[in-house]
This record gives sequence, structure tokens and C-alpha cells, in this order.
Amino acid sequence: MIRFFLLQNRQGKTRLSKWYVPPPVPTNGSSTGETEKLRIEAEVHRLVTARDKKYTNFIEYNNYSLSKIVVFLLHYSCTNTISHCISLLWSIGV
Repeated sequence: MIRFFLLQNRQGKTRLSKWYVPPPVPTNGSSTGETEKLRIEAEVHRLVTARDKKYTNFIEYNNYSLSKIVVFLLHYSCTNTISHCISLLWSIGV
């Protein structure tokens, strides 16, 4: 199941974000869903940009698999299971 799709540039600005499943909100009520989305986007950006090109495009993030695609210096990130990541990569022709 795809949980979210992010399109970010190298500087970390999110150009597009599509959330299919709302992010988990802490039970203590300290943050809202929008705050969690921003936190997750920042963490994903740090993981994706810090990763060396010689490694695979699949990254483990919390309990999710993250697939990373870099096209025209924009980073596409998507969380889901490994089989869905592979089918997603094949469908866009990478």
C-alpha cells in the first residue's frame, strides 16, 4: 500500500506531496497531522539526499520501505512494500 508520495528538490523544498494514508499522530496530542507530515518530509529529505549514489534506491524508514528516484535533480520518494516499489519503478520506466 502506498502511504505517501513526495517530490522534493535538493534544497528540501517539497514540490508535491500526496498522502494516501494519514501519518500516525502521537497519542499525547502534542502535534497535529500537518506537523507530523512536515516532520516526516524533513526526515525523508535528510535520508534521501545523504544517501550515496552507489547504493540501492530502496531505503528503510521506520517500518516502511522507501523507494527513491532522482529525475532532473528532483527526488521522488514513495513508501510502500518492496513489491509495490518494484512495480512502481517499472511503471514509470526506470
